[in-house]
Amino acid sequence: MFDQQELENLLKLSRLSAPQEQLSQLSSRLRKILRYFELLSRFDTTSVDVDVGETVSVSERRADAAVPGLRRDEITAFSETFDDGFFLVPRILGDDNGRSNS
Repeated sequence: MFDQQELENLLKLSRLSAPQEQLSQLSSRLRKILRYFELLSRFDTTSVDVDVGETVSVSERRADAAVPGLRRDEITAFSETFDDGFFLVPRILGDDNGRSNS
C-alpha cells in the first residue's frame, strides 16, 4: 500500500510528526483505514440518490441579506500572527528555502 518514505511524506505534508518508535503502529492503523475505504469502494452506489439525507426547505434557510462584518480588532483577536491585514500561516508546501517540491 505505502512504504516508510510515503508515510514520512504524508506526515510532512500534513504538518504532523510522530516519534520513530510509533511509525510502525501508525502505519498499521493507516493500512486498516485504507483497507476499509477499499472495501467501501467495492459497493455499487450508482442507484443511491445523492439527496438521501435530510433536506431543508427554502423557508427554513436564513435570509440572504447583507449583515455587518467583523471589526479589525475582532479579527486580530483570532491570532497572534496577524500582520498588515493578513494572518501569517506556516508554509506547507516547498522546502525550507521556499522551493517547490514538485
